[in-house]
Amino acid sequence: MAERTPFSLQDKHILVTGASSGIGLSICKSIVAAGGKVTGTARRADLLAEMVKELGEDRSSFIDADLASDAGIDKVAAGITEINGFVYAAGISKLSPLKFIKRQSLEEVMNINYFSMVLLLAQLTRQKKLKKNDNSSIVLISSVAQQVGTKSSLLYTGSKGAMSAASRVIANELSSQKIRVNT
Repeated sequence: MAERTPFSLQDKHILVTGASSGIGLSICKSIVAAGGKVTGTARRADLLAEMVKELGEDRSSFIDADLASDAGIDKVAAGITEINGFVYAAGISKLSPLKFIKRQSLEEVMNINYFSMVLLLAQLTRQKKLKKNDNSSIVLISSVAQQVGTKSSLLYTGSKGAMSAASRVIANELSSQKIRVNT
């Protein structure tokens, strides 16, 4: 039996959004490397299938779903069993100066980067999918950009700022169940 370290995810099952590429895919690889099992979700089933092939079917699985829709959120919540952790790495970035921002772009970025995160977490907690009192963890991938205020990044930084603010509320609500929440 392998020695258990503070970074071990042995016997832990983690759900990761945005798992088909970038940060989400790297997180999936790290979870498996630390001994955990991962279920990745994203829109691209072909890339998710490649992830499972690389990581192994015994350590990984996927749910192809578009979190921009309620149907996609419902599909992920229904497709997942009890989990020890959740990583929200799905996200999009659009750069636009303030004077050119339109409602459609604002809604698109907020929908994926913030609304879907809140709605999926609401489903997972309502359906009791996150293990309580087992040192479970929620990690929301935000950005330091929300603290910097770089020109033309209002859409992205606003959504990540909303995520960071929400994480404090979610942490307070779930602390009694020993579920940690970090951004």
